[in-house]
Amino acid sequence: MVGVEITSDEAGVLYDDRSAHVHGGGSNYTEASDEAMERYNRFETVLRCALLRAGTDAAFCKQFSDDGIIVSTFG
Repeated sequence: MVGVEITSDEAGVLYDDRSAHVHGGGSNYTEASDEAMERYNRFETVLRCALLRAGTDAAFCKQFSDDGIIVSTFG
């Protein structure tokens, strides 16, 4: 959808990494392995591409307008 190929499994790992980091007890990116940093960089690339498209494509942006639409689109 944003020009970055990512599998469902990768998305799940990225989400788990992000959640663990944000809520504590997860990855410490100041001392992260090369593999963890590569995952983080891919996640950041996906987010940047999604934000760019959301800012320039109203139909794409609408897919994030509420939780129900997000779940029906991506869940």
